[in-house]
Amino acid sequence: MAGLAEWEVIMKLSEALGYPMHYNHPSEIMDEIARLTPTFAGVSYAKLDELGSVQWPCNEKAPEGTPVMHIGGFARGKGKFVLTEYVPTDERTGPRFPLLLTTGRILSQYNVGAQTRRTANNVWHDEDILEISSARCGEPRRQ
Repeated sequence: MAGLAEWEVIMKLSEALGYPMHYNHPSEIMDEIARLTPTFAGVSYAKLDELGSVQWPCNEKAPEGTPVMHIGGFARGKGKFVLTEYVPTDERTGPRFPLLLTTGRILSQYNVGAQTRRTANNVWHDEDILEISSARCGEPRRQ
């Protein structure tokens, strides 16, 4: 028996968490992303299949993507730093929603590897993983 594709596993996980998703092919997922995210407006499953990879932004201004960004300078200067205070989440786990989901970062990748996978860093983490903790954590520690 063959295993499920990653997009099918995500659909099954979502359904188990009470949010059914109905996609018949990963192209439908890419179409939704392109429709809802302006920086991916020009990306399609067919384009990814043809080109192999497309670096965002990919839209009317850059129909084949933007392989090199920030040439000659950054769009908003060297950066913008803003002090923000910690705000605890109101979300809690329970029988209906047993997990809190969050994205994470690993040392060898920046922005889920969109740029750093093209470097030798991929020897440390050559694939994406989904980590699920079986521990139920309490409130965050304050120091």
